[in-house]
Amino acid sequence: MTSLSTGAQRAGWLAGLRGRFKISMPVLAVFISLCLCVSFAPLARGHNGPPFPIIVDQRVGPCIVSLWTHPDVGVGTFFVMVDAAPGIGIPSDLKIDLGIQPVSGRLAEVIYPTRRENLRGQLEYKTEVNFDRQEYWRARLILRSSQGDGESIANVEATPAGFGRWDLLLYLLPFAGVGFLWFKAVTAKRNYRRKQLETGKPPLAVCVLAILCGSVWMVSSGCGGNKLPRKSSKEYVEFASIFYTGLAALQVGDDVRAESKLGQATQMAPGEPAGWADWGILALRQRNFDVAAQRLVAARDLAPKNDHIYYLLGLLESNRGRSAEAIADWRKSVELNPQNLRATYQLAEELERQGDVGGADEFQKLVQKILAVQPNNLAALLELSRIAAKRGDASTLRATVQQIEKQSADW
Repeated sequence: MTSLSTGAQRAGWLAGLRGRFKISMPVLAVFISLCLCVSFAPLARGHNGPPFPIIVDQRVGPCIVSLWTHPDVGVGTFFVMVDAAPGIGIPSDLKIDLGIQPVSGRLAEVIYPTRRENLRGQLEYKTEVNFDRQEYWRARLILRSSQGDGESIANVEATPAGFGRWDLLLYLLPFAGVGFLWFKAVTAKRNYRRKQLETGKPPLAVCVLAILCGSVWMVSSGCGGNKLPRKSSKEYVEFASIFYTGLAALQVGDDVRAESKLGQATQMAPGEPAGWADWGILALRQRNFDVAAQRLVAARDLAPKNDHIYYLLGLLESNRGRSAEAIADWRKSVELNPQNLRATYQLAEELERQGDVGGADEFQKLVQKILAVQPNNLAALLELSRIAAKRGDASTLRATVQQIEKQSADW
């Protein structure tokens, strides 16, 4: 009796809610689903987005390696991509370890062994590490084999906590709004839509796409304008669905779905650079460099003033071992947007790899530009102190060490 009474009360509450606010049953179903998602959502911590590289095509011992990471607070994941150096095969007895330590030095370095995996012809080593809090960490890649040993070091910031239950609610609210608008657009009567077009008002589907464009990175200005299908067409709504399905698949690592949907998006709107750029990121992540080049060049040709595309082209060329081209692309990215600090740092690293005096000088200037924007960036301060010591710049070294000492007072 108690359960029946409770069920009747809930039914009455839902009926009252629906009647008071004149909510349709499908919209009420969306609301209830959202509440259930939040109620049963596990408390999670994690890095959002695909893995990213912190070491790109460096010669370490007898191999060429790249180090990619999901730097999650709690448990972070590292992927080591291994390629043979010119004229040398990959050693059969190759062993790779990863040393992890806070840049601050508050904890001792912990060495994590990696496990070997063969993926589609690409040799990969993988390991999980522990990050106890958000801060910069030093990753020391250690290679050992009968053909030689080697090490490489890079810094990475462990990401903060991911979505909790109430964070998830705030995150899902825009999607619930989009779902509501989508439902209204699909179920609207044809005469209502025709009336909107005749009075010059945009159809509701256009509003849906405008909201999506506002919440997701688009490389073009606006939503593509005349590069997309006609706003009043079914193809317009279909493009929005396909593009954002592909983008979501790219974010969660569903490569098969991302390949299919983003490819469809570029066929439907070949003049929209966002589709080509995201499709290129997918190929770059899969290390399919020739295909990535075709897609990213298409995006660049459509949006030649976009610094993000040149940043991606720089990563592509660096992965292909084309240092001069990578430097040119990152220079262009920084020229278009001096606030693109990722491109600035990648440019600095690539210049220092050239090994000449000019490269070290420019490396220092670029790191100083980063610190002009982020004066308390500890990783940049350490890089500046290192390069100043290397160049014999005593005054810069002294000032940088003093700045690091000020920050260490709170450690």
